[in-house]
Amino acid sequence: MSIRREIDRIRDSIAAAYTAVSERGGTIPEAQTCGGLAEAVRSIPGGAPVLPLDPAEVYRAARPADWMSMPEPGENEIYLLVHIPNGASSLLAFTVTCTGSCVVETGEAEGEGFQPLTSMQCASGTVFETELNASEFGHPTGTGMRQALVRITGQDLRSWETAVHSKKTAPANYKSWNIVEISCRMPSGTGVRCGNSTDTDSLSCLRFFTWRGKNNLTDASKMFNFCRALTAVVELDTSLTENMNSMFGSCTALAAVPQLETGCTVNMSSMFSGCAGLTAVPQTDTAKVTNMSGMFSGCSALTASPLLNTASATNMDRMFYACGALTAVPELNMGKTTSASRTFYNCYHLGSVTLNPETAGWAGTNLELARCSLNRGALTALFNSLPVITGGKRLDVSGNPGLSELTEEELALPQSRGWVLYT
Repeated sequence: MSIRREIDRIRDSIAAAYTAVSERGGTIPEAQTCGGLAEAVRSIPGGAPVLPLDPAEVYRAARPADWMSMPEPGENEIYLLVHIPNGASSLLAFTVTCTGSCVVETGEAEGEGFQPLTSMQCASGTVFETELNASEFGHPTGTGMRQALVRITGQDLRSWETAVHSKKTAPANYKSWNIVEISCRMPSGTGVRCGNSTDTDSLSCLRFFTWRGKNNLTDASKMFNFCRALTAVVELDTSLTENMNSMFGSCTALAAVPQLETGCTVNMSSMFSGCAGLTAVPQTDTAKVTNMSGMFSGCSALTASPLLNTASATNMDRMFYACGALTAVPELNMGKTTSASRTFYNCYHLGSVTLNPETAGWAGTNLELARCSLNRGALTALFNSLPVITGGKRLDVSGNPGLSELTEEELALPQSRGWVLYT
């Protein structure tokens, strides 16, 4: 991946975040830089919480008018929209699992339907690869691309994921094909892997994703990890999903996700880590979640957390790390939490934090709230909410503006409940 392309993606992510601010009535500075993003978010008028954007509305507003239309997928169908540089070609390789073999067709949109140009068969679990030449396709875009639709059909489609093309040798693990949109309907589906552990293994050009209907998705870990251009996930059933580790990690342009059913989910570590353009997320059921480490780490435009049930959470390390625009979090039940290192580190505008005090026998965990924006009232509210603990854990509130106004009696509150106060 070129440095130039990476810079362009970062710029697009920042632009998407400023667009979201503008839609909410915020003030957009002349210099739309990453550093000014938090101030732009805080300029949103009215004081009301920023509501999550509707992914369907974001899709309609942000999808370029010169893109080829996506047909509505039928049962056991996947559609890929691929962009090919004019005068050149694009490689494409992926693996599909199904019963027997699947049919892979390349073609173009015809009205609301699909007009195939080529048709090939691919055995389940084997790599399908092709090279798409721009000269064979029409529908030019204003950005100098030709467009191809790929349709995949088969019996009981279960999974789709990127694969290495035999013609791509440097880097050998390159799988970041020029797919800009995916739409599918897979009732037996267990996974559509668009992301991975590295940029070169992820669909870095993917902007929109839709999975219609029900599925059997239990593991969504890294599903979109490093999909830096992803703007909206329009529809996705997660009612059976147990693992969402890094599901949207480093999706820097992400503006909207649907209401996710998370009643079965136990792992949300790094779920939205690095989603710098995300201003709000829908209400989420976290009753069974044990790992929330890094869940919102690096969400620099996030102004408020949704209500979170943290009663089962054992790990909350770096949960809101570097959420520079965050102003408040809901009351946190940390009765089972054994680690909360840097949970609020670099949350410079955080003005309110309280804990659930009804946590009998809790050993506690070190809490770092240094250099936040807690005034005297917020500090005393925090101290009064502290559970009585047995472990003598550190509570660091140094650098908060309300410290100088606290009385000796107020400063003694944490110690009376078993905490060691750092000021």
